[in-house]
Amino acid sequence: MPSPIRASVSGEMWDEQMPFASSLHFELGVRCQTGATLIFRSSSVPSDARLHENPARACSFRCVALSRTSSSSRKHVCTLAFRSPFFLHIITPTSFDAMQTARLASIGDQLSNWSQTPLHPLFPVGALGLIHAVRVSHATRQVAGSHKSRLGVWQGLVLNQILMFGGVVISGMLLGVPSPLLSAWPVVALYGGVHVALDVTPAGKALLHAQDTELVGTLMDLSFALLDGILRAEGIIDLGVEPVLRHASHQVATSLFAILLNAAIVGGGIPLLIDLFRLDSTTGEWGVRSPAWAKNPFSGTNDMLSSAFLALVYLTLARPATAPIALLRDALDAFGAESLDARDVRTLCSLLLGSILLAEKATVLSNQQAQHEVAKNGSVNGSAKSKSKSAKKHQ
Repeated sequence: MPSPIRASVSGEMWDEQMPFASSLHFELGVRCQTGATLIFRSSSVPSDARLHENPARACSFRCVALSRTSSSSRKHVCTLAFRSPFFLHIITPTSFDAMQTARLASIGDQLSNWSQTPLHPLFPVGALGLIHAVRVSHATRQVAGSHKSRLGVWQGLVLNQILMFGGVVISGMLLGVPSPLLSAWPVVALYGGVHVALDVTPAGKALLHAQDTELVGTLMDLSFALLDGILRAEGIIDLGVEPVLRHASHQVATSLFAILLNAAIVGGGIPLLIDLFRLDSTTGEWGVRSPAWAKNPFSGTNDMLSSAFLALVYLTLARPATAPIALLRDALDAFGAESLDARDVRTLCSLLLGSILLAEKATVLSNQQAQHEVAKNGSVNGSAKSKSKSAKKHQ
């Protein structure tokens, strides 16, 4: 028997032009245990609907339509109609809206399709993977000094692979497990091949010139930040959290500190490596130096903090009964997040980190623009003062 999950009501209200009559149409999500068509009828009111009047004897709802929203997650949506002889009040639900769950499943399906559907039978790479490989290659040239970079093709390739796998390699050393890099030759080939192709053709420099254009550069920065967050979240979960939870040592597997530290290294350790080993040298003269983060713990550690936060959210959503922070667990339970399945949790984490990085990048760009305007106004004022002084001298 299919069983409905906890759901809230949402939708629009409109007057039926009858005294004290109204009709509310809303959607109710249900999770089906089988693929069979569901016809759900009930004369009771959902527990999450809060009415201004006593609804027990006055309200009823009936199933009027059914549609399938996701074949992979087997979620269905019923369109229901509420009818009441008096005004119906719907307040913010106390449970995670089932339609939001359905939307998460739909977004997850789309992201999976973009990631896993080959662009061509002879080129078995998804669109998101190819775009991200271009993005990492572009970031490699930016780290090396953009137009001022004097790195050769080989050193650029080495830097590209450090940016991709540096955190994962350090993670493997800390956990004492074989690095995923050893079995990730398709990823090495994709990201390395794309970088070399862009490096030896005008395409790489064309991207740098496009970045110099204010509007195009802003759009590229924001788009890449969102893409980074969506794909990085998967890496944080698969390479930062899960390996610790599966660790042979019970002491490590049950350590919240180990999980957060490993996730932070996998998701945000690269900026620290760049600063420590001078990987941002335009001449390619790498070497150890005193990094800024050794003097200030908040210098260059933004990605580590957001990665650790994402790991904490993932732990709470994926294992609500053993969530490390009771307050966070209670807050998520208030929205019925326990109804999310594993795939929906991953999708939500991807969107969360994408939003965080997008907001962070937008803030940085806004501050840079403000500083540019201040510098511009200062130079204009200085020029005006110098002209005024020279005019007085001539008088």
